[in-house]
Amino acid sequence: MTGRLLLVYSVECGLKYKLLNKWGVADPRKILEGANDKKIKVLKSHNLGTILKELGQQGGFKFPRLKTLHGDIVDAESYHQFYRYCIKAQEKQLNEEEMIEDLLNNIACWIKEGMTK
Repeated sequence: MTGRLLLVYSVECGLKYKLLNKWGVADPRKILEGANDKKIKVLKSHNLGTILKELGQQGGFKFPRLKTLHGDIVDAESYHQFYRYCIKAQEKQLNEEEMIEDLLNNIACWIKEGMTK
């Protein structure tokens, strides 16, 4: 679980780095203290799908949904909480958890590729 939590946050940070680069902003405080509500909302978001959409990559990465032992739905917006609080998925969801980890690794590779060009 800890490894996946670190992976989720690493990917989120990398995506936000790419966002700032796309927007031509070196200091995120310029956005957070500014008036552009859309950029503020995206920058404060933990939703990996929303951030990828802003980067023009919404179709490239498909996020599976999980169902917890309590029947709650976990999606790209709440992966960080799922792993932070060590919430358990239903037994039949183990393949989806592996798919999420693979997806996050693929996104991390895509981020890395963009940073080395």
